[in-house]
Formats: sequence, C-alpha cells, structure tokens
Amino acid sequence: MAMMEILDASALIAFIKKENGYREIEKLFLEAEKNNYSLFIHQINFIEFIYKMRQIYSIAEFDRIISDLQTPLLGVMNYMDSDLAFFAGHIKASYRLSLADSTGLACSKVMRGRFWTADNALLPIAEKEKIEIRLFR
Repeated sequence: MAMMEILDASALIAFIKKENGYREIEKLFLEAEKNNYSLFIHQINFIEFIYKMRQIYSIAEFDRIISDLQTPLLGVMNYMDSDLAFFAGHIKASYRLSLADSTGLACSKVMRGRFWTADNALLPIAEKEKIEIRLFR
C-alpha cells in the first residue's frame, strides 16, 4: 500500500495554476489514479486553498475549479481527534506557524503520511518533529 500523501494548500494551488513544481503534484495524481488510491488535504488546508483561489478567480471560474477537483482522487479530510489537535497546537505554539501549516504537519505525523508543500521553512521543523515532508519545488 502506498504511503498516505497529504497536500498543503500550496501544492493544490500550484497544481491548479500550473506554477513551478506542479508536475510533481500532477505525478502524484496520476500515480493515485493508476494505483486506485486518493490524495488528501486536511479541511483547514482546504480552507486556505479556497481563500487563495477566491482572491484570484471569479466565482464562475472558482466553481469550475472546485467541480474539477471533486474526484475520488482527492479527499478533503475533516479528521480531528485530540492527538491531532494537541500536536497541531504544540507545533503552532513552538514554531509560530499558521494554523494550516500546523495542522498539515500534525496530520502527516498522526496519520503517518507525507506532507507535500512548497514551504522550505517547514523542513527543519519536520526534521525536528520527525514528520515526513516533500518539497515539490
């Protein structure tokens, strides 16, 4: 079974906008399709994605993007138990990160997944906290 792949908002934004590094995320989607599994984004990271997309795109364009993303290949995870909440709070307090980054990292740790992001500032945090992380650019 493949490792659980968890996307940061930056990964999904790059994929949609075809920004630098988007091909790495595209490969993840192709691999998921080929091997019949899903990629995930935590609901809090998905809120960040929606916020950024609405700043850029009209409502009609945004609706089309969301419709295109509604596929079995992308799951919006709303999982939040006390372990994830406490660990996200620990990360946020210890490193002064955004709630989305803290949640994404914590989700990856608790779910034993891999967090895909463009934010290289998260690398030393991930290393210290023993969280698997991949930079896509």
